[in-house]
Amino acid sequence: MLLPPSPVEWLPANHLVFFLLDLAAELDLSAIYAVYEARDPRGVKAYEPRMMVLLLLYGYCVGIPSSRRIERACWEDAAFRVLTGNQLSGDDEVGAPQPDCRGTRGAAGPSLA
Repeated sequence: MLLPPSPVEWLPANHLVFFLLDLAAELDLSAIYAVYEARDPRGVKAYEPRMMVLLLLYGYCVGIPSSRRIERACWEDAAFRVLTGNQLSGDDEVGAPQPDCRGTRGAAGPSLA
């Protein structure tokens, strides 16, 4: 066997990806989920909004703000593969127009109350 059986084993235990995966449970994405749930259920199933938010967060953290570069990294970078769980097919999902989530910016932060 040349590679470990799981992409998670490709990264050190203290990698930023694992911090972001832990952080994901604390994010309140209800405003974004509401937009997704209001859409017509027919057609192609959307990717998990939480995963897409984590992709963007990790991309910005490592200096990759471009959706095209993030999508390419999902194929070439082990950390991005761990975040996506190898779910992206490479058909421009990250760079594709997303549902209109204007007004939800800033709604994803953990509650400080």
